[in-house]
Amino acid sequence: MRWTYNEIQTYIREDIIEFINDGLDINQATSRVQVEYQDIIEENNIEKLFIYIALAKLGLEHGFLREDVQKELLEIKETCPDLKNELDDDEYKQLQKDIKRIFKEMN
Repeated sequence: MRWTYNEIQTYIREDIIEFINDGLDINQATSRVQVEYQDIIEENNIEKLFIYIALAKLGLEHGFLREDVQKELLEIKETCPDLKNELDDDEYKQLQKDIKRIFKEMN
């Protein structure tokens, strides 16, 4: 069973905050999340997209969006299956809202 969009957003946010409180900057905290969530990232493209959206949102909030996060988002967005069929309506709407905001801020 996969995690929901909101669950992943919450877990990643909590982890990033914890890592920053431990003295890491957003760049280092992002790397640590990528390592800690590596199995999920490799196993499920939908959860991978959710994780990278969370990393992008947090990177933008902290004023530093890593280039590798941007690249992953672009690649995943192109290769992910039709998410509307995979997600419930609320989850899909939130995901689309966040994707639009991130891509607007990236440009």
